[in-house]
This record gives sequence, C-alpha cells and structure tokens, in this order.
Amino acid sequence: MANEFKIKQGLFVEGPSVLSGSLKVSGAFQLHDGTEQNGYFLKTDASGNASWAAGGSSGTSGTSGTGGTSGQNAIALGQLLYPHTEAAQPTTASGDTALKIDPEFGPEVVYSASVSVGTGERLFSFGSPAISSSYVTDNGYPGIGVIPSGAWEFDIWAQVGSLTGTTEVVVRVSISGSTNGETELFNVSGSDFTTVDVPEHFVFDAVEPEFTCSLTDRIYVRYYAKTDNATLTNVYLYTEGVTHHTHTHSTLGVKSGTSGTSGTSGQNGSSGTSGTSGTTGTSGSTGTSGSTGTSGSSGTSGADGSSGTTGSSGTSGSSGTTGSSGTSGTDGTSGTTGSSGTSGSTGTSGSSGTDGTSGTTGSSGTSGSTGTSGSTGTSGSSGTSGTTGSSGTSGEAGSSGTSGLTGTSGQAGTSGTSGTSFNAALTSSFVAALTSSAGSNTVYSLSTGSYSSAFIMYTVASQSNARSGEMMAVWSGQSTKFSEVTTIDVGDTNLVTMSIAIVGPSNVEFGCYTPSSGWRLDSLTEFLPGASGYTVVGPAGSSGTSGISGGGSGGVSTSLLKKLNIL
Repeated sequence: MANEFKIKQGLFVEGPSVLSGSLKVSGAFQLHDGTEQNGYFLKTDASGNASWAAGGSSGTSGTSGTGGTSGQNAIALGQLLYPHTEAAQPTTASGDTALKIDPEFGPEVVYSASVSVGTGERLFSFGSPAISSSYVTDNGYPGIGVIPSGAWEFDIWAQVGSLTGTTEVVVRVSISGSTNGETELFNVSGSDFTTVDVPEHFVFDAVEPEFTCSLTDRIYVRYYAKTDNATLTNVYLYTEGVTHHTHTHSTLGVKSGTSGTSGTSGQNGSSGTSGTSGTTGTSGSTGTSGSTGTSGSSGTSGADGSSGTTGSSGTSGSSGTTGSSGTSGTDGTSGTTGSSGTSGSTGTSGSSGTDGTSGTTGSSGTSGSTGTSGSTGTSGSSGTSGTTGSSGTSGEAGSSGTSGLTGTSGQAGTSGTSGTSFNAALTSSFVAALTSSAGSNTVYSLSTGSYSSAFIMYTVASQSNARSGEMMAVWSGQSTKFSEVTTIDVGDTNLVTMSIAIVGPSNVEFGCYTPSSGWRLDSLTEFLPGASGYTVVGPAGSSGTSGISGGGSGGVSTSLLKKLNIL
C-alpha cells in the first residue's frame, strides 16, 4: 500500500520514501547512512534533512566552589552514675544503696566517718539506722559482657575536721553477680584538703583497660576515708542535691554528641567557554535522474564533499578557590567557686566557785579566883574533973568562898560558804547488748529528756575479730555531733560502724552497722544533762571552834569539913 510502513524492533526497514503526518518511535532509534561514528551527533539542515556530524570541542570546566566551614566537633561522654540513699533493687545482704544513671534532686545528704592511723580505711555512714557509702547498680544494669576501656572520672565533694597528717578519700570499683563472688576492678585515692569544716571539690581520674563481666553482674562503687593521723579525724562526704553532688563518669554506654552544624557551601565557579564547533563539510551534488519509461541506467552518485576541519579545543577554566574553614565555637566560662562559711565562735568557760573561809578559833576563858577559907571556931573551955563538962559549942561554919567568874565564850567561827548541791538523779546510766543482723541495727532508742550529751563505751566482736571503743556525743534539737576513739582491731572490724542520731521529735538512737549477722555488741552509756541541769559542788566551810568555858573553883564548904572531922 502507498502509505504503509513498518517498524521492527526499533528499526525502520521498509515502506514508502515519503511519509505524511508524524512519526512516533517508542524505544530505541537508529540511523544508518554510513557516516555514523562514535561521538557524532545528529543534526539537521533548514529543510529537516538529518545527518551525522562531529561534535565540537568541550568547553572549559567551571571553577570549583569554595569549601564550606567545618562544624564544631561533638564531645563524647561516658554514662554518669549518681549515689542515692534509697535501697538498691533487689536489696543486698549488706544493705547497699542505689547507684543510678539519673541524679537525685532532693535535699543534700552528708555522710561521716571517724578514722585514725589505727582504724585503717572506713566506709562513710549516714542516718539511723545507719546506711553506708556502698552503692550498687540495680539488677540488669549494665547488662553487657565487656566494660569498655577508657577514662573513669570521680567528682567528689568532701570535708575534713583536721589538717593534721594526710587524710584521703578512697574509691573502690568492683563487680558482683548472682553466680560469682565480688571482684574488685580498680581503686583510686587522693586529696588536697586546704581548710577545715568546709566542703571542697576533688576530681580523681583513672584510665583502665576493658573488663570482662557477666550479663547479670552489678557494679559497686564504694567511698572510704583514711588518714595517717594518730588521733581520730572526722571526714564528711556530700551526695545528692544540686550544689555538692558526688558522682562518677564511667565508660559505660558512651553516647555520641550532637554533630556540629555544616559549613556554608562555597560559591560555584563560573562555567568555562564552550569550544567552537567544527565547520560542516559541503554536501555532494545530486546525480541526474534517469529518464522515465524503460528503466534507464542510474546516474552516477556525486562525490562526497570533503569533511570540515575539527575546531580547536577550548582552554580549561581555572579552578575555584577553596572556601575558608568555619570558626570554632568559644568554650563556656567556668562557674565561680562558692565562698567558704565562717567558723562559729568558741563559748566562754564558766567561772569556778570560791572556797568557804575557815572560822577563827575562840579565845580560852580566864580561870575563876579561889575563894577564901572560912575561920576556925574557938575551942570550948575544959570542964572541971569529975563530971564531964559539956562539950563546947561548935564554931560557926566559915562562909563559902565566892565562885570564880565564868570565862567568856570564844567567838564562833564564821561558817564556810555552802557548796551548791549536786543532784545525782540528773545523770543516767544505761546498759545495752545485742547480737546483730546483717546491715543496720538499733542498739537502743531512748527519750532525750533533759539530757544533751552521752558517753558510750562499747565492745563489738565476731569470732576472731573484735575492738573496743568510746564515743562522745552531743546534740541540740535535731542536730547531733560525735567523735569516736577505738582500740586497734583484733582481726578486722573495718566494716563495722557506729552512729548517733536524733530521730522523731526527741529520741536519741545508738546504731550499729555490721556487714554480716552474728556480731555481739555490749555497751554502757552515761547520759549527762544540759548546762541548767546541775552546778559545781563547792567544799563546805569548816565550823568555828567553841570558846573554852571559865572554870573557877568554889570555896570549900564548912559542913563538908565537919563531915571530914577537920572541924
């Protein structure tokens, strides 16, 4: 048919030489006229005749845009671990408290420990019943088989009561699981206390290798106090709150920091100029058509025009300059250190009572004068012989001598000033004993009444381990302070700690922490009242001596002389 054409597999193979209308080809298209070459492009003339032509030279490359500024590097930190006063879950036999990844924003908690060169290391303790500075992660944390290597950092807030000798805080890190015993991984210690009774900030670093552990292992972090001072030194550890929060930077679960912002892109370089296209060769002349009728011989084909010369390649464009790097962010300023609190003034000592003066001795009385003796009566005259004359009358009895004057009594000595009375009922002794359970134990809890201080002597022992000690405690309201003096241990009692606290509205409680059950504790407590409960006893003044009475002797009675046949 006149207008029929066929497309087979994307190739035009037969049909009329002229097609009217449009031609749409789906798929590949090929034109084979013998001039096609690699890199040639299809071009048309003004009449729509298509032919293959060599391509022009490539234009020069545009200059490269400047590089964007680099973002700030992110900072990688290990998981933070915070001490809590609540019990770990599940609870442990020794009553350890929780070590969590979240901070505690409640009130600040202050632990204390009394240590000397003889006590060795001691855990800090707090409250009643006492809890110790032994912290453990909850069950299932960290839940990994390997603790990564890297730097551990311990941020510690601590306070010391004396700068004598060297006092340190010791941190011990260990792991323990349900199927294996506890294993210490490493420990670190140090301090540089510069003042007393003021919390100071310390940072301890330890770079450690990786540690293999079980998926059920829990991590323990314990804080101890130690000193080379021969006398007891009070050391304090601060946790929780928002000001003095002791915590640990671990290598667990390292989280990537946020990526820095991308730098701005550099400007694109200008495009190079395109090369000039080569000149098109002249088309060959068309051969003459044969005459119609019988088929004449075909005219000879015109010779092909010579190919145009290829245009020269354009010069490459110069490269764009690299963009400047972005400036790094400035570091944040460090927070200012809080000012130290002033020390309280020392109270004045009470004056001693004056001793009573001794009474003066009375003077001796003068002896009375002796009375004069009575005169003897005259004898009667003798009767005539024969009858006996009557007896003469007896002489009158002499008058009694006057009694001597009574001596004046000596003056009574002045009484000494009376000492003020001491009320023995204002003191109280209390004896207590117990066999401990593992963890915190209450030895006794008594009403403070009028008492404001106590002296406690105790002995604690378990099998071949024992020590004795004496605690001195004082309280006011809900505030209490105590110090402790102990013997050197027989065996090891390092984990046994004592505590004194005011609980409820007005009870004083003596507590004891033991790492296991079966410890025997015996105690004797002497309670003393406050300053208004009693006063000092002064010595009683000596009594004045009595004056000596006068002792003059009376005259001799004449009747008595008669009875003695003297008259």
